[in-house]
Amino acid sequence: MEWNDLERGRNTRRGRNKKEMLGGIPMDNHARFSELFLREYTNLIRLAYRLTGSREQAEDLVQSAFLLALARQEVLLAHPSPGGWLAVTLRNLVLNERRRMKREQDWLAREETPPCLGGREDPVRLEELLPVQLSREERQILIWRYELQLDYPAIGERLGISQAAARMRVSRALARCRELLD
Repeated sequence: MEWNDLERGRNTRRGRNKKEMLGGIPMDNHARFSELFLREYTNLIRLAYRLTGSREQAEDLVQSAFLLALARQEVLLAHPSPGGWLAVTLRNLVLNERRRMKREQDWLAREETPPCLGGREDPVRLEELLPVQLSREERQILIWRYELQLDYPAIGERLGISQAAARMRVSRALARCRELLD
């Protein structure tokens, strides 16, 4: 862009005057999108609530659907049924959330009882049950997690790493323990 174009308030890349734009969205599309939002929001909240059973989760998912719609507004506004497009998008977001929650629950269920303990009830130290082939760090991480019942933020703090990295290290140590015991 040239300086004269800037002074006149023109964006030569899009060929639109700044007055014709609102937040980078052409005014005509902005008005159409706003109208679509006002028309469909209540219906989408109802649908999401029926699918999730949670008002808060419904609101979050509807917001995500509209954010996706905003990112793809050219496609959405050209679609023969924008309300239908939003409903299908919302349904897909709900299904994705259910899958994510199921994976998380499965993952947590796998970690509740470490296989190294073998379901023993007598008070045996975990150190005695762990395979000797585990590294010192792997042994320490498993003891912190399963014997001392430390959560991931506490393990991360002790190791000087993030919570996500601590979760990964526990997972890897547990996988190695399973591998050695099989």
